[in-house]
Amino acid sequence: MQYQWMFDGVASEVTKQQRARVIEMVEAAMALGQGRVVLNWRISGKLAQSALLTRATFNEDAADAAWAHDQTTRLSLECTSFPLS
Repeated sequence: MQYQWMFDGVASEVTKQQRARVIEMVEAAMALGQGRVVLNWRISGKLAQSALLTRATFNEDAADAAWAHDQTTRLSLECTSFPLS
């Protein structure tokens, strides 16, 4: 969702729903007392995804932007394809 709302409002609603389901599954599987660790994973993941999205979206180097776009797509699919299908 990081930048999606700027470019595709309808798809960002789908992403918002997927995000909520992933968070729900993580919280359900999380061991008691692991909230801080899981929060750290979520924040680290968000920062990494943000860096890739910035490279993909606002990059003057077309080859690097394409690589970053491919990475964001691949990583997003890894996160959502199995648990949400």
